[in-house]
Amino acid sequence: MHRQKVSRRNSAKTTKRFPKMPLLMITQEKKTSINDLNRASIKHKIALALMFSGKIFLNASLKHSIAYHSQHLPLREEFRENF
Repeated sequence: MHRQKVSRRNSAKTTKRFPKMPLLMITQEKKTSINDLNRASIKHKIALALMFSGKIFLNASLKHSIAYHSQHLPLREEFRENF
């Protein structure tokens, strides 16, 4: 029983730390989400979300990797410039 309570508390913390991005901020289409980067790892998805929300700046190698994985997304111009 205790374990369930702990995991619930942790998930709430995680949600605060990585808030869901409003999709239209990132892409031109409502349907598109960070999860569409299905070839990218979780690390890349989180880094991408954080970069889009202005929380972190990425090093060149991670930036290159994310740019590769997000080629097929209809990213808005202001986010294209980040790569």
